[in-house]
Amino acid sequence: MRFRHHITKTKTSHRAKTRLSILFIAAVFAVVGIAQAFNSPTVQADKYDEKIKALQAQIDGYNSRAKELAEQADTLNNKIAELQNEQAQLQAEINLNNTKRDDLTQQIADNEAKLQVQSSALSKTLADIYYSQQTSTLDIILNSNSVSDYVDKAARQNSMKDQISSSVNDIKNIKAQLEQQKAEVEQILRDQEARSNQLAASQSTQQSLLNETQGQEASYQNMIKANTQEIEKQRAAQRAANASYGLVAGNARCGGGYPYCDRPFPNSIPDPWGMYMRQCVSYTAFKVASTYGKMPYWGGRGNANQWVNNARNAGIPTGSTPKVGSVGATSAGPYGHVVWVEQVSDDGKKVYISQYNAGMDGNYSEQWISASAFTYIYFGDR
Repeated sequence: MRFRHHITKTKTSHRAKTRLSILFIAAVFAVVGIAQAFNSPTVQADKYDEKIKALQAQIDGYNSRAKELAEQADTLNNKIAELQNEQAQLQAEINLNNTKRDDLTQQIADNEAKLQVQSSALSKTLADIYYSQQTSTLDIILNSNSVSDYVDKAARQNSMKDQISSSVNDIKNIKAQLEQQKAEVEQILRDQEARSNQLAASQSTQQSLLNETQGQEASYQNMIKANTQEIEKQRAAQRAANASYGLVAGNARCGGGYPYCDRPFPNSIPDPWGMYMRQCVSYTAFKVASTYGKMPYWGGRGNANQWVNNARNAGIPTGSTPKVGSVGATSAGPYGHVVWVEQVSDDGKKVYISQYNAGMDGNYSEQWISASAFTYIYFGDR
């Protein structure tokens, strides 16, 4: 059903029928108690907008907190990764020093074995020398081919003793050095093990914080999910309440001459005035442009709850009195809502409107509703 944007003169009988129709509708509303909603200062369904607004505010707060927790979790994950990397590097050094300590232990054992061999040789040489010293000169001469053989033998024994003694001293020095190196490596290992334990403790602490943070974030996500589900329930109830306000006619995909009703919904396709198609603002902008020849471009600041201020800033009159061909605007809900005024009741307390997306479905509908629900923008009076 389409309506003209100004009150036209009709035949007396037709006007009488129209008034009778209005009276009949009002009588029906009175029976079901809906007329009280029209006379209330605000639209009954606005209570749902307030609930939805409160729930959305909670969701925004939950999202903000969840985002903070997610950022904290990212930081903790990065810290844990750094600790794990540092611990891996430290473990590689520990493994290297363990290998070094084992090698030094083996070298010390090898040198102890050499020391045993050299000590045995030195003991034998010393025993031989001692025996020679205990033998009389006569025995030596008798047991030797000559005195020179004895002298050579004694010299060799002394030289061997000196060599073995020097070797024993070298082995002892090497052993002392190896043991010192081993002690240093073991001290390094003790320090590294202590550092590894500290890193493990830090990692455990960070992991506990991460688990707690992720648990809190999950709780907020659950609350967001619960609020989102509650919003959907409130919107369903709001749609039902909106339908109960008055006779809703022509609730279909297209209506009101709107040329963009074949576009998908929801969408982010802008119309010539910067509004998303099949939204209430796009349809109302079309009605203004087609009726008065011009609609300001309010793209980027065209939410329904911004229209009144946009109009005032543009010098377009606004007021609380409904007029046919005016735009009704409300700031209720997250984005507000705008409608096109098709008719005004004789007492001025109700308006018959056409609109898009009243049921959050992108569809066209018409209905009677309380005039006090809106602030009116008079595009035709500028």
